[in-house]
Amino acid sequence: MTHRVFIFAGLLGLPLLPGCEKKVEESGAGAEISETDGGKAQRQWTCEEHWMVEGTVRDLQGMAKLCGAGDTEKTVPTAKSGHEYQVGKAGLKMSPSCWDIASYRPLLEEWKITQQAASDNAPDLLHDLLTPTAKVLQKANKEISERIKTTPAAARVHEEAAFLLGVFGLRHNAQQFNDLRPLLCRMTAHLAFAEKLREGKPPSDAGRWAEVLYDCHAGRPVKAREKMKSIPTEGDSGRWKRVVDLHVTGDWRRMQDLAEPSLAEAIVHARALKTHRGNPELMAFVTEREDLQATPEWSRLLSQQDRSVDDGHLAMRSGVTMEFFEAGEVFNLGKEPTPDKIAAFLAKDGAWGLVGKDGGPRVISDADWAGYFRRHFHMVCANVSRFALRQWGSHEAAVAWEKEVLPYCRKLPDVELIEPLVATREKDFQDDMRKVSDYARKHPERIPMGLWFDYRFPNLNVRPGTAMPNQEPWFREVSPPGTAHDPIHRIRFTGIQGGDWVKQIKALHKIDPWNRELCYELAENTGNNIESVKAAWGEVREYSKRPLNQILEGPRLTADERIETLRTFMSFDPDAGLDLGDALVIAGQPEEAHDAYETAYEKSPDRVGVSNKTRWLIHYYKSSGNDARAREIADHNEQVFSHEGLESAFVLAIRDKDAKRAKKIAEDIAERYDDHRYGLFAAWHGDGDESALREVFPNGLQDVTTADFEDVKSPKGCRLDKDSVVTRSVGVRSGDIVVAVDGKRVETMLQYDMLMRPILDPHTRLIIRRGRQVLEIDCQLPNRRLQVDMRAVGG
Repeated sequence: MTHRVFIFAGLLGLPLLPGCEKKVEESGAGAEISETDGGKAQRQWTCEEHWMVEGTVRDLQGMAKLCGAGDTEKTVPTAKSGHEYQVGKAGLKMSPSCWDIASYRPLLEEWKITQQAASDNAPDLLHDLLTPTAKVLQKANKEISERIKTTPAAARVHEEAAFLLGVFGLRHNAQQFNDLRPLLCRMTAHLAFAEKLREGKPPSDAGRWAEVLYDCHAGRPVKAREKMKSIPTEGDSGRWKRVVDLHVTGDWRRMQDLAEPSLAEAIVHARALKTHRGNPELMAFVTEREDLQATPEWSRLLSQQDRSVDDGHLAMRSGVTMEFFEAGEVFNLGKEPTPDKIAAFLAKDGAWGLVGKDGGPRVISDADWAGYFRRHFHMVCANVSRFALRQWGSHEAAVAWEKEVLPYCRKLPDVELIEPLVATREKDFQDDMRKVSDYARKHPERIPMGLWFDYRFPNLNVRPGTAMPNQEPWFREVSPPGTAHDPIHRIRFTGIQGGDWVKQIKALHKIDPWNRELCYELAENTGNNIESVKAAWGEVREYSKRPLNQILEGPRLTADERIETLRTFMSFDPDAGLDLGDALVIAGQPEEAHDAYETAYEKSPDRVGVSNKTRWLIHYYKSSGNDARAREIADHNEQVFSHEGLESAFVLAIRDKDAKRAKKIAEDIAERYDDHRYGLFAAWHGDGDESALREVFPNGLQDVTTADFEDVKSPKGCRLDKDSVVTRSVGVRSGDIVVAVDGKRVETMLQYDMLMRPILDPHTRLIIRRGRQVLEIDCQLPNRRLQVDMRAVGG
C-alpha cells in the first residue's frame, strides 16, 4: 500500500438586499444609484456595461493616437438607451455585447490609418507561451509592447497582443476575486483594431488563437470550439487545441495519451482534475511535475472548495509564499518581502489603458500585473481564513492568520474588499462590512459579481445595517448579452431577486453546457432526480464526479439507486468506496461492504477520509477473528490523528479491554481537539468506574421500552435538527427525538454519546418519539453515527 506524501522542494446568510425595485436614471452625466441605508452617489457610468465600453473605447483611442489619427482621447462614451452609446459622431450599438468587435466598427470607420507591415523578428508566441509563467509572459509583454510602439498600424502586432492577453487570462484563477473584464475589453480593442488594419485579409495564427481564447474568456465556449475546428492542428496548434478543450470541458481524459505535456496543458489539466475528480488526484499529478510545483496554480486550487483538513493546512503554509514567489518573477521583491516592499510594487493602481502616461504602449501594464497578484493574494487570504474558522474549527488559528496577513493587505489598494473575509471579531467584521458597502457605492467597477455575491456568505453574520447596497442597477443583466460570463455567481442573483431563474439558466446552459454550476442548477431546478441530472450534465457525466455527487444528494434517491451510483463513482474514485461501504452496511450486505472499504483503504490518497470512515472495517475483522488486521487499521487511523480516526482506535481499545491504551487515546483527543468526553467514556467502559457513570447518568442506567414513553407529553431526549443520508436510510428523520439507545434511557447529549460513541458494534437499537408515536428502530450504523446535528430537548 502506497500513501503519497506531498513535499515540494524549495517551499517555505445575508438577507435580500433592499431597493431592488429602484432603477438607474440614465444620463450622459452619470447615474443615481439606490442605497440601502439612505443617500445617493453620483457616478460617471450608468452601469457595468457603460464602464466596460468606456475602457474599450479608451484603448481604441490610444491605438489610433499611436498611429497618428489625431487626439481622440477627450471623447468619452455617453450612454443612450438600452445598449447604445455615443462617442463623438459615432453611434455604437452593442452587437450584441460590449465584448463583440462589431460593436466598435462605427468608431473605427471614422479614423483613417495607413497600414504598416510588422517587422520580421516576431516572437514565436504559439511555442513560447505554452510555458506561461509570469516571467515568460512578462518577456513577451515587453517584446510585443515594443513592436506596437514601432509599428502601431500593423495588424499582426495587435493580434499578438490579444493572444498574449488571452494566455494571461488563462493564468487568472482568483475565484471570487477573479476579474477578467478589463482584460476582455483590451482584447476587444486589439482584435477590433487588427480587423480594421487587415482590411478583409485573414488573421495570423496568433490572431486566430487570440479569437478562440477571447470567446473562451467572454463566456462563449461553444463558439470558441467551433472556431478552433478550422485551425490546422499541426505543431504547437495541436497543443493549444488541447489547452482550449481542457479549459472549456474539463475532460481530464484528453491528457492520458500525452507523454510530455507543456506547462499550459498541465495547468488546465490540473484544474480539470480539481474540478471533476478532487484534490487527491490533483496533488498526485502535481507531484509528477516540477514546473507545475514552481507555479502557484496548485496552491490556488488546493485552497478552494472541496478541500480536506490536510489540504487546508498545506494551503495555509504555502499559499501566500507561492503568490509572492510568482510576483517576484515580475517585480524585484527582494529576499524578505515585508509589507512595505510588497506594497512598493503590488500597490500600483490606476484606470486601465494600453497607452501609459509616458505615451508608450504596454499590453500588460505594471498596474495590471499588480492587480493580478493582489487578487490572488486576497483569494488565498480569504480561503485560508474560511478554512480555519469553518472547517478546521480553530478560532485561534484564524486570529493568527488575520494578524499575519492584514499588515500586507492594509498597504494595498482594495483593502476594503478583503478585511471582512478575514475578520475574526464581531465588531471588526461589522465595521469592515460598513466600509466595503460604502466602497461598493463609490467604486462598483472594482467589485466583480463573484465577490459581491461572496459578501452574502462571509465567515460571520451580516447585520441589516451592514449589508451590501443593491447590486441590480450596476449589474444590469445576468451576463453580457450572448455570453455566459462568470455565471457561477451571476445567475444566483437573478434567483435571489425573483427573476425567471430556470429560463435564464437554460439560456446560459445552451451557451456553456460544460459549466459545472449551470449544470448543477439546471438539474436541480428541472426535477432534481437522476433523469434531470443526466440531461443537464450531458457528456460531463462520463468523466466527472460532480453529477454523481448531485445524484447522491437527491432527497428521493432509493437505497438501491444510491448503491449503484456509488459503484459507478468508485470505478474512477476509490474514495467513493467509503460511502459505498456505509450504504452496504446499512443495507445488510457486509461482505460487499468489506470489499468497498478495503478498496478505499488500499487505494485512496485521502488518508484523513479513510481514517474517519473505516471503523466498521475494524469491527468486521475483529468479529471474524482477524485481530491483527483490525489492529493494523486502528493503528493507521490513530497515526493519522483525525478525531474520528482516534475514536476508532479508542473503541477497539475498549473492545479489547485495554484500559491503559483507551485512556492514552482519550488524552490525545482531549489535547488535540479539546474534547474531554472520552476520559469519562474510558473510565466507565474501560475501568468500570461507577463515579464516571454517575457523572453522566446521575440516576444510573435505566432499562426502558417503548411503553415507557407512550404517555409522556414532553419526553427528555436528543432531537434531530436535520436529515442526512444515514437518517433517511435507517428510517429516522428531522424532528424525531431519541429517548433510548440499546434499551437505555438517554436525556442529554452526553448520555447519548456515552452509549453511542465508545461501542464498536454497529448494531444499534434506538427508541424515538415522533409526534405522539413511539417507534423502535433496529439498524446498522457503520460509525455509530446518524450524521446530523442534534440537541437535548424536553423536560
